[in-house]
Amino acid sequence: MATASTPQDESEQYWVNLSVITLSSHDFIEHSLWERGLLQIKISLSTVSKASRDYTTLTNQRSFNVGNRTTGVAVHTNGEVFAGSRAGFVQVFSEDGTAVRRIGSKGNGDGQFQRPWGLLLVGDRLYVSDDNLHHVQYFSATNGQYISQFGSEGNGNGQFSRPFGMSTDGKSNILVAEHSNKRVQVFKEDGTFCDGTASDVAVDNEGKIHVTIQSQHHVQVFSPDGKTHLEVDTYNNPAGNFNTPDGIAIDDEGYIFVSSNNGYLHVLSPDRKQVKLIPGLVYPWGGALDKDGYIYVAEYGNNRQSVPEVLSTRVNMQLLMADVLTKY
Repeated sequence: MATASTPQDESEQYWVNLSVITLSSHDFIEHSLWERGLLQIKISLSTVSKASRDYTTLTNQRSFNVGNRTTGVAVHTNGEVFAGSRAGFVQVFSEDGTAVRRIGSKGNGDGQFQRPWGLLLVGDRLYVSDDNLHHVQYFSATNGQYISQFGSEGNGNGQFSRPFGMSTDGKSNILVAEHSNKRVQVFKEDGTFCDGTASDVAVDNEGKIHVTIQSQHHVQVFSPDGKTHLEVDTYNNPAGNFNTPDGIAIDDEGYIFVSSNNGYLHVLSPDRKQVKLIPGLVYPWGGALDKDGYIYVAEYGNNRQSVPEVLSTRVNMQLLMADVLTKY
């Protein structure tokens, strides 16, 4: 969807693209009225409320065929979906699930992978951790060109032992969770080391760092500087089924998504209470959120095909999702 800055005079008229929600159905139905030319609606921006997501209505939308085991998934702001494959590449899909290009190949050289694990998009730069080569490589997300890499095998500063999930704190820092070294390290976007059984990491809108700890079946929360473990914020799912948490993602409203090894996706409210429990996944790992409220979950153990599952939310009909396109 398109975005635009809010004008000085909010009473001015704009053309909009509306996402229409049918409350009587469990399906998410989006009518791109502007693009299809079916209807033109003129509204005042002052009449549009900010939509709040309702994660109790999550439904499975579609799957993407990666072709091999996958643990990492990321979504670009242009709608493209990136998923790592154990066959030694990153597959890029369009929004409708069509495979459009691959990044990298099997091998040990620059731009090659042995076992791509975590994926992270920062602007037009794609970061990929390799838990077999013990480093992180980064590429142009638009054309797949290899840019550089950082890390080597070891337990010193800037070294890795099985790097897994990654996140960014919005301050030009990259956080990398290490499985075997049981820690999270912080790097600049160019791979410069900053400071520093973790499997994934996410940063909330207060800058706090959430780390999944598989062996203790919970998430540990650290202060924004990464130096203080906030004991009161250590949490799991009070409703249960929080077994061996693998992946974590946090949206801009503070909702938390944790995948667990026993096949669940846990959706927790900002105050750590269960909102939704999605069963039936096969060893889910990394997750990603896009700007339209879709949640992508990489399944490692799907014997039919390892795919990022796509879940969607619906919004209360009274709160129209309206994206400003062009001024009238």
